[in-house]
Amino acid sequence: MPRGPQRALPNPASSLDAALIAEASQSHPGLDNALAKSTHIGQLLLKNEADELDRVREYASQLHADSYAMRARETPCAAEREACRLCYETNRSDTLRCGNEVAAYDACAREAQRRFVEGVGGGGADE
Repeated sequence: MPRGPQRALPNPASSLDAALIAEASQSHPGLDNALAKSTHIGQLLLKNEADELDRVREYASQLHADSYAMRARETPCAAEREACRLCYETNRSDTLRCGNEVAAYDACAREAQRRFVEGVGGGGADE
């Protein structure tokens, strides 16, 4: 994952305060060493921050993908629906002959709805 812009700690030797640092270094021996250690630790913290940011972004992407993933499911009652369609197509002039197919489709749809409401699954008799 690409990282954002890296922040760098200012280099005390190149800043406008270089004269003040040199003066303070003479009156406080070991200041250069302390500044170098501080700069090193600051750079390690920035690297750690960037690594943590990468992990958080990856975790957020995974959460987002899991939350919005479309799970493919078989359409409930597809066979019953197709039987109704074929019956109506075959018996255009006398659709009352399709009562058994309609009753089977209705029963399947009610069962699929019950299972969906109970959280069992979205399918009907085909499952």
